Amino acid sequence: MLAGRCFIVALSGLALLSVGSSADARSRKPVYDYNQPKGGCGKFGWPLTRELQWFGGGNLPTYESGAKRDTPPDNAFTLDLDADNDATLVMPLERKSRNDNGYGGSISFGALPRGGLYQITLSEDGLVDIIQNGHYLKKKASHMRRDCPAVRRAIRVELTAAPLVLQFGGVEMPSVTIAVAPAE
Repeated sequence: MLAGRCFIVALSGLALLSVGSSADARSRKPVYDYNQPKGGCGKFGWPLTRELQWFGGGNLPTYESGAKRDTPPDNAFTLDLDADNDATLVMPLERKSRNDNGYGGSISFGALPRGGLYQITLSEDGLVDIIQNGHYLKKKASHMRRDCPAVRRAIRVELTAAPLVLQFGGVEMPSVTIAVAPAE
């Protein structure tokens, strides 16, 4: 009888250790592997493998809102934003933001090396205006996913070999990681 009670006590102890371990595991945030798209990261309208690798590459260049660059970097970059009320914009936002406490800003690039279908990939959600020759461009396609920890939005747009402005409003975070590249 004593052996049976010891066995039950031992099993109870193992059960408690097991519960404690799983609770600890749930409280730790998993590290995202940018090379293995998980969750919604593989469910955009087109592959984002290149962009996910860029976003996870570390040491990304960072620019202040209102920056002017000759061309977009060859991979991703980070844009530091200002409070929406203080945001540096080239033109008024095409639509009004629903986020009154968001962040906004812009970045301008000189003439793109070539025209064609481009992908603009963003780490955060918010309003995005794509401007060339003083006109807001219509997106060919736009996908947004909240179940991808690395990318929130992927846009495809037809661009010409002309200067490009990207501007943002209503972004929840004070910076956004961006990739601008010809569509694959």
